[in-house]
Amino acid sequence: MQVPRVDQLMLVRVPTAITCARLFVEVTLRKWRLDGTLRAALAALDALLGSEVNQSSGQRNEQLQPVHVRLIGIKHAVVVEVWDDHGGVRRSEIPISTKTGALFQARWA
Repeated sequence: MQVPRVDQLMLVRVPTAITCARLFVEVTLRKWRLDGTLRAALAALDALLGSEVNQSSGQRNEQLQPVHVRLIGIKHAVVVEVWDDHGGVRRSEIPISTKTGALFQARWA
């Protein structure tokens, strides 16, 4: 059984968190050579993280809470997960094309 690729980032819930998280997703997927999933992964991230960050607008710094972003590269998909310390994990799964998935799997060996 192969272990999935995983990368994770912890941010503070402020509006700039979205930009930082998008950069994290872009760099990670390019490093994994999964550029073909980038647009869908960024859209999923925006949907998942946008609600987290918007909930914190107007809070003072000492009240800010962390938010976590995790990317998981599995056999046929990239999973984007977002959560904070008070709620459950929200996730979105982006399918990898058969050709890209085969190349991704070959790089694991």
